Amino acid sequence: MPTTAIPDSHVLGVLIAAGFLLALGLILWWMFRVPPQLPRAAVKVRRAVNRLRTVLVPTMEALSSQRAVELAARLGEPQNARLILVYVVEVPLTLPLSAVNESQRAHGTEVLNTAQAVASRHGLQCTRHLVPARHAWDAIVRLAREEQADVIVMSVGRKAHAEVLGKTTLEILRRAPCEVILSREA
Repeated sequence: MPTTAIPDSHVLGVLIAAGFLLALGLILWWMFRVPPQLPRAAVKVRRAVNRLRTVLVPTMEALSSQRAVELAARLGEPQNARLILVYVVEVPLTLPLSAVNESQRAHGTEVLNTAQAVASRHGLQCTRHLVPARHAWDAIVRLAREEQADVIVMSVGRKAHAEVLGKTTLEILRRAPCEVILSREA
């Protein structure tokens, strides 16, 4: 009896079928595998961070302030959050709130432009506010309430620690209607 050779096309068909079955098996394994169970606290924390839709960032001229904008943008980017950039011009009690001069407005606008440039690299929607106020903390807390901010991200001085925080920072921590994240340059 003569031996017959298996044609090459049958071998190729068998290899394709085996590859298909392997791919199908891997897909089914991936679909039906049970992910590891997370502790309830970890799930709550993740959900809380995923709810950050509105982030308020007080800005100043300092580099640390721009770092706070970058931090806020990175924090809000996965949720496509809205950034609210605010620059407060503190007006002395002896002057009316309308006493903000053009050089102060120009300086505030320049700081807000820089902050918006930092945030725009992340593709987030930004709202800018240049606010004259008696106290910076009051304007920031008021704006956080009006805009229903989920978090305030702000920078503190390099020498800041638990005993030495500025009045503005302490008042925001006391009165803010939302979470406050402080960024301190190392």
